Amino acid sequence: MASSISGLSSLRLNAENLTRKTHQTTLSPSPFRKSTRFCPQQVAREVPPTTLSSLNPGNDVLPKSIKKPGLERDPRELWKRYIDWLYQHKELGLYLDVSRVGFTDEFFQQMEPRLQKAFKDMDELEKGAIANPDEGRMVGHYWLRNPTLAPKAFLKLQIENTLEQICQFADQVISGKVTFLFLSSLALLKIC
Repeated sequence: MASSISGLSSLRLNAENLTRKTHQTTLSPSPFRKSTRFCPQQVAREVPPTTLSSLNPGNDVLPKSIKKPGLERDPRELWKRYIDWLYQHKELGLYLDVSRVGFTDEFFQQMEPRLQKAFKDMDELEKGAIANPDEGRMVGHYWLRNPTLAPKAFLKLQIENTLEQICQFADQVISGKVTFLFLSSLALLKIC
């Protein structure tokens, strides 16, 4: 964070830098364009929120059920929303600010049952539930990182034994006890 803040001191703010200029840009003629001139928008802030509906007032682009109120602009409300929705994970040093994402409080009420189901399903998978009934197999790739999470002692033992064999083989390669001979695209294993 300090590096990004220290970079601000090198910025020179003056009236010329702060003034936004709109300009006309000429494009090469194209058979697909009716006009060869346009006025680009500098930043999203410059696009008024009514742009789409003002183009054709009789034909709204979004149905009323999908339309959402504009993002909050009142500084006090923005600060309150920032405080309410800032996520901090102290162990990782991670801050996540979702305060300006256009969700409503009702969104989380609607999503709560889905999230609870997802957490429940994840717990069941970790306990060994069949993830794909067609194959009849459990999903446990995370067990490889932590065999104690395996739902059955047999699986835990298999993972630990396989990992031990891999480590022993790697040690033999590193020590030179096992070497490889490469003949074109064929690799031969030579055990000394």
